[in-house]
Amino acid sequence: MFRKTYAVLALSSFLYACPSAEPTPGDNPTRDGGTSVDDPNRDGGVTTTTPSFLASEKGSVRFKRNRRIQADFATALDLNDAAVCNELGQYSCADFIHRITLGGVEAYVQGLNEPLPFTSVTTPLAVERMALFACRERVTTDLADSDNARIWGGLPLANGALADVEAEEVAAAVQRLYQRALLRNPTPDEVAHHRQLYRDIEADGQPNAARDWAILSCHAVLTSMESLFY
Repeated sequence: MFRKTYAVLALSSFLYACPSAEPTPGDNPTRDGGTSVDDPNRDGGVTTTTPSFLASEKGSVRFKRNRRIQADFATALDLNDAAVCNELGQYSCADFIHRITLGGVEAYVQGLNEPLPFTSVTTPLAVERMALFACRERVTTDLADSDNARIWGGLPLANGALADVEAEEVAAAVQRLYQRALLRNPTPDEVAHHRQLYRDIEADGQPNAARDWAILSCHAVLTSMESLFY
């Protein structure tokens, strides 16, 4: 099931982080990306332009790296650092297992005083592993004690499934996830993406569709560009 839904997650994560910059219908885009408007205060209604919000051509974003990712995941999901990702109950994914892969340094044993200049081919896998581990911890805890849940409380559950994917409680859970992880509310389209993700999981015939959906929704948000870069 997880393999089947990764294509959905990849597309959804891209859409979350990369909203369209095209003008809305009815706008008259100008060469510099502005919108043409008539200024009634000028003789003859001379056409002027107002600036639009386009992506910066000199924008600079940075990967958060190991400890910041761990701290942000822990804060978003209300977990301690060890619960974010821990190998065999002993070794921290951020500080030990994936330390170098996630941009950390190890001066005393490996003699690495500066982080690698580029992320490695395994960096995305390490990030996804941390997110999946952390999301599973949060979802498992929330579903076991709905009254004290941080994100996934109040879901309309019936035999491991959502009784109504269109219920307001579903949208409220997605909203709490976005508020905690991205510090903003989700757009209507983003909520719709999460509802569709549940339908895809349910159609696969999984026995715990609601739990799988909550974990993968959390995973999609935490591994989005908006979450991993600053």
